[in-house]
Amino acid sequence: MSSPNSSEREKYLYNLDLKNASNNPYLDYEALKKVMFKIFQGKKTISYERQKELTKLSYSPIDMETYAKLHNFSDTLMVTEYFAYTRTKIQNITNRTDRILVVGCGQGRLAEVYLTLAAIYNVKEVVFLDLIKEHVEQTEEKIRLAKEANPRLRNVKTELIVGDINETEINSVFDSIWLIWFVSSEFCNAESPEALISTRNRIYQKFNKLLTPQGALIEDIPDPNMEPGFYHLGNLISEDILRRNGILPGQQKNLLLSNWSPEQPEKDNVSFPYQLRFTARNGWDVQEKERAGFAMKKNDQLKIPISSTYAIDTALSMIRESSPTNMGQILRDLKSLANNTIQYPEIDVVDQKRRKITWWEKTN
Repeated sequence: MSSPNSSEREKYLYNLDLKNASNNPYLDYEALKKVMFKIFQGKKTISYERQKELTKLSYSPIDMETYAKLHNFSDTLMVTEYFAYTRTKIQNITNRTDRILVVGCGQGRLAEVYLTLAAIYNVKEVVFLDLIKEHVEQTEEKIRLAKEANPRLRNVKTELIVGDINETEINSVFDSIWLIWFVSSEFCNAESPEALISTRNRIYQKFNKLLTPQGALIEDIPDPNMEPGFYHLGNLISEDILRRNGILPGQQKNLLLSNWSPEQPEKDNVSFPYQLRFTARNGWDVQEKERAGFAMKKNDQLKIPISSTYAIDTALSMIRESSPTNMGQILRDLKSLANNTIQYPEIDVVDQKRRKITWWEKTN
């Protein structure tokens, strides 16, 4: 209950009746409160190392090829479009390295896409990094199969790294760094509100150092600012739960409790279908990147599909034989195919999912 001494924000959240805001099981108030208890175990904080362990466990049973099948075609289109934009700009940079870094490569779902685009745009090396050893091994196998099937990809050197980007030493410099499918929302240190911000600042400052002058940082994040929307409502419910339990004061509005248990039941030491994510609201992400020496170059808000006819292979078959000179037409063809074969939720659906992809340019 809201009391006379509650803050205006607490009163606002209370008046929204968040406990009855949606019948979507992933946004169920009591289920998300359970997520909070599962992660924090009755405490106000959780160590960074424990949080990484839980993150690994949350992904361990998931087959991303199946889980993300609705997004594969649109993700390939999105990566191709931003790859073409950034490489066109970077071609004119004197100190370009012709290397790119993919952070959070997962099970290698988009590995062949990156390699194919690298071959087209004369990128010499692609480095793939992930927190989970098994994911890196699966990515390595996908790369092996892709190079076996397409000799053109064999000219692109690849390196695979297991580690936390916050702690892993990387000595190379890159033209672009890629964080696709909400990777940066997992840069979330819940040891304290101060640790949360300092960890994120440190990671983005590291990205700045890893990039050549005018290098590109490409990331997509859940969009909690789009109202109505799944992440907007999930963000509000999470804020309310965390506020009521005194967890990470001052940062609750930027946090999202995630519950995957409807499709991934919890199993001791096997599956942990819960996460705490950072989802910046109301321009916080812009301030964060500007502090680290980045400026927004391009930004798109995208709907997340609810059905899709085609997958990565269809998109790759159109991209493989392209060149920088005809990539514009290839992108128009891909967009036309997407418009005719991908179904998106209506704009007024309360639990529609939206994401935001941004190209941040290193400015200093």
